[in-house]
Amino acid sequence: MPRYGSMSANRRLMERYWAAAEANDPDAMHHLRDEALVVDFPQTGERLSGRDVVRAFEEGHGSGGSFELTRLTGEGDVWVAEGLMRSGEGVTHVVSITELRDGRVVRSIDYFAGPLPSMVSAAPEDVSDE
Repeated sequence: MPRYGSMSANRRLMERYWAAAEANDPDAMHHLRDEALVVDFPQTGERLSGRDVVRAFEEGHGSGGSFELTRLTGEGDVWVAEGLMRSGEGVTHVVSITELRDGRVVRSIDYFAGPLPSMVSAAPEDVSDE
């Protein structure tokens, strides 16, 4: 048996997972996760370990907004999702690197970024490759 699962099966899994996130359906997401799920937040240095711990964390934070998947790419057992979280506080860009094992989400590394000032308009007038 190959090391990686079927590309089409993993793509379908990821599409179901992120559709559940867009629908704010924590039950569907929970059932697609491995019991040993680990979620890392590198920007804060925090880690959640265990599917039930992640579920409790999500329930404690409530929906408070919406999620929109803007891009999904990957192959084998590693996938990258890009999206937008919208709430009363504005829009947050999200990048999630997801690892799969045996047809379940086993690890997620999540990055968040708010709006930044324009980098192009702050650049010097003469921007060239010379």
